[in-house]
Amino acid sequence: MLKGTVLDENENPLYGANIYFEGTTIGTVSNEKGYFELKLTNQINSIFVISYIGYKEVYFKNYTIFKDKIHQVYLQPEIESLNEIIVKNHLFSRKDFLKSFKENFLGEKKFWKECIIVNEDDLIFDYDYNKHTFYAKSYEDLIIRNDYLGYKIIYKLEDFEVKFTSKSLSKSQIIQSFYSGISRFIEINNEKE
Repeated sequence: MLKGTVLDENENPLYGANIYFEGTTIGTVSNEKGYFELKLTNQINSIFVISYIGYKEVYFKNYTIFKDKIHQVYLQPEIESLNEIIVKNHLFSRKDFLKSFKENFLGEKKFWKECIIVNEDDLIFDYDYNKHTFYAKSYEDLIIRNDYLGYKIIYKLEDFEVKFTSKSLSKSQIIQSFYSGISRFIEINNEKE
């Protein structure tokens, strides 16, 4: 059993903090006193994450510090600043960028085509024409609904870039593709295997 209390920098409890193992459905939320318990049946080889809206996430590679002892976790506020908006005249439309993002991030298999990025308006796209590189970012966690597999995926996009041989978004021109982030899964349909 993992136990802990999630507090802010003034030692106030954070109600509804997310406590989960990255890339799994194993998780819980803190109660009104910031307290949580998470029962484990097996050893998990995943990053243990504690997050709360407006605060910096905390990551633990070794979650055993929470076993059978109530461990206090203090979250620090996320310094919010207005994001600089630079208006550029792109060769590609937002629709083109979104299509390329989905192809590279979600893939093109049948069940990935059934994925919906619920908050795709939170995605911000850019293109470096000198480096032939397409970038995407989001200041909010992406919410991806996958009805085919029966999951909602919460994905914190840390980095996304696709490098092309020329000024292009064409799949045939891709030389390198990279993205990284932290994910958690919420089961939405337990009828499917």
